[in-house]
Amino acid sequence: MAEYRDLAQEKAKQQMMASLHPLYETGDKAGKVLAWLGRREQESQWVHSLVDPVGNRCKTDAQIVHIFARYYKQLYAARSLCDSSMITTYLASNHNPTLGVEEWETLEEEMMLPEVLAAIAILNPGKTPGPNCIPDELFK
Repeated sequence: MAEYRDLAQEKAKQQMMASLHPLYETGDKAGKVLAWLGRREQESQWVHSLVDPVGNRCKTDAQIVHIFARYYKQLYAARSLCDSSMITTYLASNHNPTLGVEEWETLEEEMMLPEVLAAIAILNPGKTPGPNCIPDELFK
């Protein structure tokens, strides 16, 4: 029954937005529609119901919070199934790829101006190529 009510409310919202469309022809239509879409997106991320470990569907906020709290309490209280010696053994084994001498030397070489210019030329406009937030237009 609650699912039907939610679907009916969603349908009513869509019809309301469609009926208000002509009112926004001369005004800030995009801003109002985007604000409405933002609220709708935020509402869609809410947890409306959860199934508890017994199998009962819980819909109240208090029940949902209780289920989440119990789940994370059990998750963080759980003991690890492996001991530190297993982790040390795994990390000591050579499963990780390594660079050869030639590859290492290639990476350590000085960058040449033509390489830098070629890299700058293929940058996407309006994007910053690094964490310093300097736009690519400054380099071009």
